[in-house]
Formats: sequence, C-alpha cells, structure tokens
Amino acid sequence: ELAERGKGVAFSFLCINPFYPQKLNYSYRLIGSSDEWSPVAPEKEAYFVGLRGGNYTFQVRTSYDGRSF
Repeated sequence: ELAERGKGVAFSFLCINPFYPQKLNYSYRLIGSSDEWSPVAPEKEAYFVGLRGGNYTFQVRTSYDGRSF
C-alpha cells in the first residue's frame, strides 16, 4: 500500500532456471495502475513513479520465446 500521491516503487525479480537462464524474458504489470502487460524484455527490474495512494499488485511472468508464458 502506498500512502500518498507522487510516490514511486521499484521491483527487482529473477526466475531461477538452471538450463537456459540467458534466454529468459520477462513481462510485468502493476494492477491498480495498469492492467496491460509490459513488452517482453530481458530486463529484471520494473519502475513505477507518480502513483496515487492505494493498493497495488505486482505481477511478473517469464517466457523463452516471447509468446508463451
């Protein structure tokens, strides 16, 4: 829960995969801010700024090919 407007939050994430970790890509969203998934990319960090006070749920998913999650 964020208490007031103008706050930001950052997330770092990682999927543990012993076989092909370099092939993993990620997509994420912050429900309460946007229901849209981010573009698929290899970056393991997400930043959100200018959020209003309230409750949010962060979700992240992984993919090898950018299409299947």
